[in-house]
Amino acid sequence: MSTTENKNLKNSLVTGFKSASAPVLSLNKGSDNPPRNTSADLIILPELRDLLPPLTQDENELLTSMIKTEGVKMPLIVWPQENGNMILVDGHNRNRISEELGMPRPRMTAQHFKDLEEVKAWMIKNQSARRSLTELQKSYFIGMLFRDKKDNATYGDDVAGDIGSQKSVSRRSVYNNFKIFESLQKLDEPLRLQVLHHKIEISKTQLKQLSESRRTSIKTIKDLDKEFKKFEKEKQVKNEFELMVTQMVKTKGKVKPAFTIEEFIESAEQFYSDMISE
Repeated sequence: MSTTENKNLKNSLVTGFKSASAPVLSLNKGSDNPPRNTSADLIILPELRDLLPPLTQDENELLTSMIKTEGVKMPLIVWPQENGNMILVDGHNRNRISEELGMPRPRMTAQHFKDLEEVKAWMIKNQSARRSLTELQKSYFIGMLFRDKKDNATYGDDVAGDIGSQKSVSRRSVYNNFKIFESLQKLDEPLRLQVLHHKIEISKTQLKQLSESRRTSIKTIKDLDKEFKKFEKEKQVKNEFELMVTQMVKTKGKVKPAFTIEEFIESAEQFYSDMISE
């Protein structure tokens, strides 16, 4: 990595350490790095930890180097629970790396949230701005936000409108992003993460095909490829049918089409037979 790239990456990571602008309450009043065996347990929720894409290898190496030499300067943001435990909201990478290095737990700063939905909304709003998210990742997070708010909405709530105002997008865009989210949810998590991190590239057409798929759990790249091949077969049968109808209409039945209805039916039956067998 070049000196300029290294400097830019370091600046983005340092910016990412800045705590939220909302009022917070410091939990630790003594040392910046109190021992890890504090009375309160720090709870790591996978659904929050995995909400945003992980660091790249370069980002992880640079952050590790910074923590080794400078320590963790900015506190972890935690959500206090009634039982005294703390749910980690911001600082998963800082906490993980300091733990891997055998360092004391970073100091924590509390921020209160109404529920888990509000936590996710805060994370998406504040943390996604720190990272250079791709269009697909942004669409996925907006779709997730819509799902969570919709599930907790009451009659008359304009969920799509509210999110659209937040994210400066139209209602239609929010709905389209939700379709993308639903499509990607059909992929098992390891495969979904590969797609979100662009290790596997999926086109807009393929995303639309996924939304129409009857499959609810696609585990491997091979399964995903099979699914796309089914759609290609389906498209081929549809095109053949449209061609046959067009020819018959244009010639008013006077010229024999390129294939017979019987041949078309046989092709369609074979297609659906293949679908069932798979």
